[in-house]
Amino acid sequence: MSTAPTKLWNVQFIKFIIGWELSLIATTLIRFALPLSILLETGDSQLMGAVMAFSSVPLILLTPIGGAIADRFNKRKVLVSFNLLTAVFTAGFVLVSGYIQLVSGALVLMMLLFALDSMLSPAYESSAPLLVPTEELIKANSLTFMFSLASGVLAPVLGGFIIYHRGLNAVLVVSVSLYTLAAVVKMLTRIPHTPSEASGKIVADLLRDLKQAVVYASRDNLLIKKILTLMFLYSVLLAPAATVGLSVLFTQHLGVGEELVGMGQGVAMFGGVVSSMLLIKLGNRVGAQSIRLLFVISALMFVPMGLVLLIDTSVNIQLAVLAGSLSLSMGAAAMFGAVAFTVMGTKTSEHMVGKVMSLALALMSLGVAVGSYVYGFLFGQFEQSPASVLFIVGVVYLIVALFAKIGKQA
Repeated sequence: MSTAPTKLWNVQFIKFIIGWELSLIATTLIRFALPLSILLETGDSQLMGAVMAFSSVPLILLTPIGGAIADRFNKRKVLVSFNLLTAVFTAGFVLVSGYIQLVSGALVLMMLLFALDSMLSPAYESSAPLLVPTEELIKANSLTFMFSLASGVLAPVLGGFIIYHRGLNAVLVVSVSLYTLAAVVKMLTRIPHTPSEASGKIVADLLRDLKQAVVYASRDNLLIKKILTLMFLYSVLLAPAATVGLSVLFTQHLGVGEELVGMGQGVAMFGGVVSSMLLIKLGNRVGAQSIRLLFVISALMFVPMGLVLLIDTSVNIQLAVLAGSLSLSMGAAAMFGAVAFTVMGTKTSEHMVGKVMSLALALMSLGVAVGSYVYGFLFGQFEQSPASVLFIVGVVYLIVALFAKIGKQA
């Protein structure tokens, strides 16, 4: 009989965080390495964006099902099983990589990994509220965001170094090892589970759960609806800037190699780590009322990014301004993400948390897919004027920011 947690840093939460980080680093390594390898081999930014967009389809479609599974089944078993399956599929790609074409093979592997991640992510997001006291939830969400973004700092730097010196397959082998280790850690983690009432028909139960979640988020809870809309728009406008945007700007317009691409993405994600640490200190003083300000700050950072490409200055300065400005933008957005997930975790009943979280993750994945395709398309259309892309995105982002107000019900 498990007892309710009485402090933030309890043994089970620590083990959960370790397993979370190992899995995140592995996933981020693959998501960094495969699209970058496609860009380096083909030189086609639109193809890179299209592959990233289409590979996200399983994540978009299946994440709501993953949320229903997270609420209905033992979360620890879900996490262990799908981590091991991810390791198996990645190892399989390494074994057959010499016999397949890179673009099609990468697309298939990424679609498989996204399908598995659609089962993993809702289980992760809905586990944290069960492992910490309610009054510590915003700190717990800040911590999970911090570690999530820390993987975004470490993995691209590590991935760029490994690709440059050892090639793509070496990155994938490292990921397989990390997934396996993450599964072992999760086997040792106790996550509370209360079985849901079942009819004996699994498919019917899952479909009913999905319908309940959609009705709840779109009609019954206006606050959750607003939060989900903002999370989708953020994912369209900002998230692909650190992947498609920096990769294209660094390799095709500034002429630098894989290592600096990885370092640039790492610097961009570092802002999120710092802001998450700050949010841990501030706690509940940063709430839903801060969302508009965070969005405005994040949007305004696109101005120096665009301007530095128009100024006749050194490549090093351009690299620093692009990565630094995006780091500040990601920092403000990370605070928004932590606040948003905290609001959803506290304003949603326990039996709906996993399903609502899964809708948020599905919408964010849809946003990243749409944004990746749009970024790739825009950079293809404005090949001679990449600053135009940043200004277009920045203006749209600022318009969204000005309307990003959450009511007093939060």
